Amino acid sequence: MGVPVAAGQKAVLFYASANRDEAAFADPDVFDIRRTPNEHLTFGGGGPHHCLGAGLARTQIKSPTRELLRRHARVEPTGEPRRMRSEFINGIKYLPVRFS
Repeated sequence: MGVPVAAGQKAVLFYASANRDEAAFADPDVFDIRRTPNEHLTFGGGGPHHCLGAGLARTQIKSPTRELLRRHARVEPTGEPRRMRSEFINGIKYLPVRFS
């Protein structure tokens, strides 16, 4: 907070630190599910900054997945997955499969 960023200077956003702001919370390093008010959430947690396209994205994933599974009851991996290289997203980038 209050740190100037020059044009062209790189900055990084650490999602994991969103609810650990000592300026916003008395005990930022203590997990407290009852913390209230907690308007200090990142994009996936709801609140004023929740992604407006989240519902559409879920539908775009569910619809073709349901149809694929309706047509092909079995989906089997045929090789090793390739994971995404990221500081904050844990996911699979590539996974070869066979449908039967």
